[in-house]
Amino acid sequence: MRTNIRLLKQGIGGGVVVTICVLLTSCATMTPLHEAAIRGDIPHIDEYVKKGIPVNKKDVEGNTPLHYAYYHGQMEAIERLITYGADANIRNREGDTPLDMQKIANAERLLHSGAQLLDAQGNWTDISNARPMYDDLKVMDGDIVTKAMVRKVIQNEDRLRVLFLAVKLGISGSEARLNDVLHGYGDKSMAEDYLNSGSSSLYEGGRQWANSHGYNLRTGMGSHRVGWGRF
Repeated sequence: MRTNIRLLKQGIGGGVVVTICVLLTSCATMTPLHEAAIRGDIPHIDEYVKKGIPVNKKDVEGNTPLHYAYYHGQMEAIERLITYGADANIRNREGDTPLDMQKIANAERLLHSGAQLLDAQGNWTDISNARPMYDDLKVMDGDIVTKAMVRKVIQNEDRLRVLFLAVKLGISGSEARLNDVLHGYGDKSMAEDYLNSGSSSLYEGGRQWANSHGYNLRTGMGSHRVGWGRF
């Protein structure tokens, strides 16, 4: 039997502070052209371009109207913006092109569907439907899936179950972002899940969370709901 790690309160903890940044819609910095692209509103796209709003205008996150059109799947708006000279190679502050935003949106949909098939203990409720979604996420670009996961966690959309799914996927290179999410949004049980997941990187993240929140690591029946890379 595997020995698990549990956390016991030790008093006032240290001070590890992690700031998580993720680029989401920022209405305060969008132009009307950005908003029309989101809606797929072709008449207003025409109107705003003719009024002189730059077709490649960025919001504070570095997203152009084309980024939003791709993210929201507005194909006619994509074509119209490109006709007006929208640059499909512009990268936002996260380094994503408009086409990348479409991929992130697709990954978010799969993560949402997969998370819906997990219960509060990290168990699949419908394995026959879960397996294809899991396999689709496994073959996607890991960076894209990781960005989609962080976006959904910060938006608090099935946060716990999305994290369960992220650990189950075990995407190489995602550990640092998962540790950031733990420090920003995690709790004692989730830290124990990290400690007992089988990932050395998540173990270190769980240990740091414990130290910063005043817990000691002890052997015992700590939470171990999901395993790294294990369906």
